[in-house]
Order: sequence, then C-alpha cells, then structure tokens
Amino acid sequence: MSEDRKDIAKLAEKLAQIGAEIGKMENDGRNTSGGGGYEFISYKAMEAKLRALAQKHNVAFIPQFNDYEETELSNNMGKKYMRSVVKGKMIIVCGDTGATLEGAFIGGEQDYGGKSMGQAETEATKRFYFKLFHVSDMEVDPDQNTFDPDKKDDNKPDKKKKEEENTPKEEKPDNSKLIALLVSTAKVKGYTEQEAYKPFKDGINNYSTEQIQSVINDFLKKPHKKTKWLNVLAKETDITIVNIQKKCQEKYSKPFEELTTDEMAEIKKILEGEK
Repeated sequence: MSEDRKDIAKLAEKLAQIGAEIGKMENDGRNTSGGGGYEFISYKAMEAKLRALAQKHNVAFIPQFNDYEETELSNNMGKKYMRSVVKGKMIIVCGDTGATLEGAFIGGEQDYGGKSMGQAETEATKRFYFKLFHVSDMEVDPDQNTFDPDKKDDNKPDKKKKEEENTPKEEKPDNSKLIALLVSTAKVKGYTEQEAYKPFKDGINNYSTEQIQSVINDFLKKPHKKTKWLNVLAKETDITIVNIQKKCQEKYSKPFEELTTDEMAEIKKILEGEK
C-alpha cells in the first residue's frame, strides 16, 4: 500500500473511531410546529460532541459553500418569504499526516426574517455529519421550529379558540423530506424550484403525502427539460442527437443537461456554421 493510501486509511480509521465514540445521541430538542411536534437531536448537541472528538483525534472539518440560490415565494395569504438552497463540500483533514477527504453536501431552508441562508448552511452541515457518522434519531429539521409559510405570524387571539380546542383536529403529516425530494428531483430534470411547486396551486402544505409523491413520480417520468432543445436543434441542423451531445462534451467538457443558456446558444451557432 502506498504512503498516500496509508494516510487515507489512517484518516478513515479516525473517522470510524469518532463515529463509534459518538454512538447513539439522545434527543435534546423539540419541534413545536404543526400542532403535534416531535423530538430531535439539535445541531448544537452534534457540534459540541464532534468538536471535542475532532480535537481528541486531531481531525479538522472545513465546510466550504460555493453555490447559493435564493428564491422569493409567497404563502397562501400573499406574504413573501425566502427559500434558500446552498451547496458545497466538506473537507476533512488529518492533522497527523495531512491526508484529506472531501464530500459534497446540500441544504435548504425558508424563513421570513432573513435567516434562511444561515439555516440552510446549518442544515447542510448537520446532515453531512449525521450521514457520515450514522447518527441515529435524526429528524428533518436542524432547528427547533420548522418554517411554515402559511402559519399566522401575529399574536392576535382567535375568537373561536375555545370551539377549536373542543374540536378534534386532523394532524397534518410532516412532508419535509418529501418536499426536499420533490425539489431535488425537479432540479435533476432541469426544472427550477418554482416549477417544482407549480402543480400545488393552493400551497404545497395543503396537499397530502400521496399527492406530493404523485407529482414526484410525474417529474421522474419527464425527460430532461433540455431534451426538447436537443431535438429541435437536431432537426434544424440535420445533425444527429448523438453528435450534438459529443459537441457539447468536446466544447464544454460536460453533458448537454448541464449547459447554461449562453452555452446552448454557442453550441447552436457552431453547429449552424457546420451545416
């Protein structure tokens, strides 16, 4: 085994030891949104435990965020809020050998008060740690309260409060994971987050788990959004789809699905000149 591989193996051994010492963590937070609520392991608890173990085993975790996306949305009452999605990578460094490992991560959150970007970074980091060390009892939300864009944010008393307290309520399911899956599936197919939410005209929180899953299935069946551009270009230039795909790879070293609008225009210009 080469020295480099030995160093990586040593770093992996350290990570395995950290995971073993973390073990099962107890829930220390409670999500109070949605009526019922649930318990979860907080980011603060995870960070506190990992900080001590990282120092003990001389391992550093360096998060780097390189892609930020913010989308302004509206709830059922027309109030605007911000949805933030961040992407990046975690660099893990062994302090003894200098060996490094990298892992990609992504996180998303929404909020009225301008905190969605920081919350998205927290979610991305927390999810990475939980997945890396196989921590049990992790729930969806990295913070105490899940943001609900359609929840009233005033403190005015409800005139029908007593009546509602005496009326059995049907608790809404927590579809946070399913909604995140919907957005990621749509983006893989070349659609924006707003386009992912478009089928839910009454607000996604008012739809059932089955209805959200049905929309996800519809996206899975769709061809990539840029496939239509590919087919039209092939017809206009009389060049096969396979050759157009090769041209995209040669010119930009990436598949046509990842081309920007400007890059698509440039490919079209090149192919028209080769006619």
